Amino acid sequence: MKALQLIGSLPKCGRLCRGGVSSCASHSLRMIFLLVALFAFGWGNTALAETSVYEWDAEKGEAGTTTTLPLTITDSKLSWWESYSFSVGNSTITKALKLQSNTTAKFSVKTGKTATVTIGISTKDDTAVEATKSYVNFDGTATDRILSTNQAKAKGTYTYTTLKLTKVAPGEHTITRGGTEMGLYYIKVEETDAPVAAPTADFTYGNTSWASPGENDMTINIPAHKAGKTFDVTLSNITEGATAACTTNGTLSGNTLTITAPTSTDAAVGEQTTTVTLTKEGATTTTYNIKVTTEAKTGITFNNETRYSQLLIDNRTTTFYANTTSSGINSTSGTLDYVPGLVAKAIIEAVDYYKDNLTEDITQDKVKGWFDKVQGYGDSHTIKSAGTEGKSFDDLNAVKLYFGLKSVAESGKLTGITDNTTGTSSTPGWNEKIVSALSGIKTANTNYVIKSGTGNADMQGGWWHKMTYTNQMWCDGQYMGTALLAQMISKS
Repeated sequence: MKALQLIGSLPKCGRLCRGGVSSCASHSLRMIFLLVALFAFGWGNTALAETSVYEWDAEKGEAGTTTTLPLTITDSKLSWWESYSFSVGNSTITKALKLQSNTTAKFSVKTGKTATVTIGISTKDDTAVEATKSYVNFDGTATDRILSTNQAKAKGTYTYTTLKLTKVAPGEHTITRGGTEMGLYYIKVEETDAPVAAPTADFTYGNTSWASPGENDMTINIPAHKAGKTFDVTLSNITEGATAACTTNGTLSGNTLTITAPTSTDAAVGEQTTTVTLTKEGATTTTYNIKVTTEAKTGITFNNETRYSQLLIDNRTTTFYANTTSSGINSTSGTLDYVPGLVAKAIIEAVDYYKDNLTEDITQDKVKGWFDKVQGYGDSHTIKSAGTEGKSFDDLNAVKLYFGLKSVAESGKLTGITDNTTGTSSTPGWNEKIVSALSGIKTANTNYVIKSGTGNADMQGGWWHKMTYTNQMWCDGQYMGTALLAQMISKS
């Protein structure tokens, strides 16, 4: 279309109309320049990849003297084969560089380029020459021995061929002899622009991260009660110059991908795929598919015969959310956290009740299993430093679970459990962790107390909820600190 527009825009020429193109020299020249311009700049906006070809051959290039390929040849006893002749294509080869064990031929591929390298080699032997000897060492590695006997072109006592290497990287490259002494008669380097690598990105959801994942490597599971609600996935380490876009089931603002969890029913899991693409000029588009599933609803019908405490403990002990963070009661080492601490305390209180009220389906083994889970969590987790330093009552509250463990162990009602009240040489005991919490309360009582003359008189003497909440006493903080201290005093 552009070509037609350019032709149509040429000025009218009377001589052209009357006498034809040959009668109008100026018009003919215009047409020639137009065609040259069209071929030079291409049709439309398509850019053609430029290929540069460099060659060296033994007929023209001696040591230190090359043809169009800059080549460095080193050998303390540099010599040439000149007593033979064979034809390759339209060329007659009468000379080759003798590659001995200490001979190297070096050339370079420019930065930002990739190359196809063709190497012409010949071997000389008074006996039969095996075609499998027709290879060289390229950068210290033998090229593939791809030739069969009938592919080698024998000429008297000489065997000669060409080997082609593709996708040769930028930088200096070295050619040395392969399995036998040989002659190097030709090198051709065809450089083109190196392909632009496909762009990549990292993804993070909560505590889960994917570094440069595959197209379908990401799956996010959402609990049933969060169906229809939004959540965020963060993109990071996006390839420089790349543009990210969400094409289905989500919105991307900056590096934050917001997704609405699919709905589910009592019988079926909700599923959808959110697709993110990364584009960069000159590179192939990268596609990431995030599979999002929402758990099926439980469909529980409340009735007086169901023990919901048992259902909750059996089904949610190891899988629940602390605000938006996936969590659970487990034996993986870490620090005590507020929400898991509440769950652990609730479970040990259920253990304390059921140890005296066993039933046909809530057996001693089941109750012991609940106890073991709480103990595994309590023994493998330590108090956060913000708790032991009095800076946050959130980080002390979970210590209450140790009183429950102590009470059940002292009762003797559950057999086979481990009483870790005093601890071992490798595991701090429950008493030790309670004492650590007490040191945090003592520090808070000194450093994080609402002083006299500050704020409302009813607040004075109360603890800050956290170090960062200066002179703020919260209701839940009152329960955390004072109730824990009272429990310590009552249990001595």
